[in-house]
Amino acid sequence: MKKAITIILLLFLTIHLHSQELVKFPYKTTLKDIHGKSFLSSNLTNNNSPIILEYWASYCKPCISKLNELSKKYDKWKDKYNVKIIVVSIDKGKHIKDALTIIKKNNWPFEFYFDSDLTLLSKLSQFKFVPQSFIFDKKMRKVKSFKGVKYKNPPSNYLDVTNLKVDLYRYKKILKKASK
Repeated sequence: MKKAITIILLLFLTIHLHSQELVKFPYKTTLKDIHGKSFLSSNLTNNNSPIILEYWASYCKPCISKLNELSKKYDKWKDKYNVKIIVVSIDKGKHIKDALTIIKKNNWPFEFYFDSDLTLLSKLSQFKFVPQSFIFDKKMRKVKSFKGVKYKNPPSNYLDVTNLKVDLYRYKKILKKASK
């Protein structure tokens, strides 16, 4: 009887693990992690879940505003959609230090990488500006991209946009579909 139960458990575990197979990111370029080590983008995995790939720069106030809003939603979205948010900076040179300072100051809960030469961004979009967002479904198919920021209440003065509420409703709609 113990043998039969063990075999059934092993069979169930094998089926379960196979259904949770990791799907690799479809674009292969070299990024840098926050420690300056090279990392192949094709090694990004999603554990059978949607991914939001968020592009930003340290000098982009709307980007920082957007990351702050995403940070507030992240735990809820992880629970509801099992989403993973990966943030990629286009900073280079001395701006990398600025980006690291901002990341540390805000204590954002995301994975961070640098695409300083815009190699990955060039494969994802014809536009080379930030902020840009790309949503991938659980099979790592790009299902949506957003350029720029959509505000709940647009500012009258675009010079100070750091603390504005970013409208993330459009993300939620796409994540519902991407997580199925």
